[in-house]
Amino acid sequence: MGNPFFGVAPPPKPASLIDRAFRAAFSPKSLGKIPDPVVRARARERARIVAFRDVVWNTLRSSVRSFPPLDSIHPFYRELADVVFGVDRLRHCLGALEWAAKVTRRVAASEVRNLYRAEDFARLESVRKRAMARMVSIVRRVSEEIECVREAAARLRKLPSIDPRTPTVVLAGPPNTGKSTLVRRISTGRPEVAEYPFTTRGILLGHTSLRGVGRVQVMDTPGLLDRPLHERNEIELQAIVALKWLADVILFVSDPSETCGYRIEQQIGLLREIASQFGESPIIVVLNKADLGDLFERGAGEFANACRDLGFPYLRVSAERGEGIEELLEVVRRELQGGRRRTGGSP
Repeated sequence: MGNPFFGVAPPPKPASLIDRAFRAAFSPKSLGKIPDPVVRARARERARIVAFRDVVWNTLRSSVRSFPPLDSIHPFYRELADVVFGVDRLRHCLGALEWAAKVTRRVAASEVRNLYRAEDFARLESVRKRAMARMVSIVRRVSEEIECVREAAARLRKLPSIDPRTPTVVLAGPPNTGKSTLVRRISTGRPEVAEYPFTTRGILLGHTSLRGVGRVQVMDTPGLLDRPLHERNEIELQAIVALKWLADVILFVSDPSETCGYRIEQQIGLLREIASQFGESPIIVVLNKADLGDLFERGAGEFANACRDLGFPYLRVSAERGEGIEELLEVVRRELQGGRRRTGGSP
């Protein structure tokens, strides 16, 4: 399971759809041997109306059906869809296309019946022209909604392909604390970069396997969980909070050496904000850059005390050298297996 919108099929532009329908209607058709000229003309005009109808019906219907049911997709993707486009807006636009497809069929059926009441060439042609004009009018009436669905498809297909059913570890913490390095150190393969709303660099998604848990996703979210949440607007916050549906464990990556450019009190402040937003997700604090010696040690004690006060487990790690990674993965494994928050202290 990944992005449920990946395979959606956008409809063509309204003018293109109309042009395609006309081309189909007037393409050569085999009518068989019909000796009566009026009956033959009626069959020809009927085939044109039906061909026009089929293009509009099949195109709009298949586009609508290519979208997943919005009420049954995973909450993570539903919230993201609401952020990047608007679920209610999309639902309205898809409903308008469904309406247009159904009305087109009804119009075609009505005008085909009228063909059988026409007894001369001029009347047959008039009925066919009226049928096509009515169907063109229907397409034009929902032209804004067609463009809406086209825009939605373009945006939603770019959502990251993440399996919400797979246990997920989300990394948080200020910039330059070594989160990307940690993802690469933990991952068994090369992490992938995927687009995510309100990030310019995209998220970094890696995978590993833990005993008793199986496959685990490890995600770094640059531009999201790396600065105070109170500085965000409402839409940005929604994109961030969507992560709550994924985060089985949060690794808050800190830098006690302060070489990241953020003071310890600023890092702890961010830790408190993330804890308030993701209260149901266990948080493990990673004291990174243990390889920096005295610079690290001067701040590690203060950060450890803060973790004990807040009730968060913490570990000393050097993502750069790979030190402490096995111990960290064991703590993550226990959290994923136990599904409960620890009471704090160094594990």
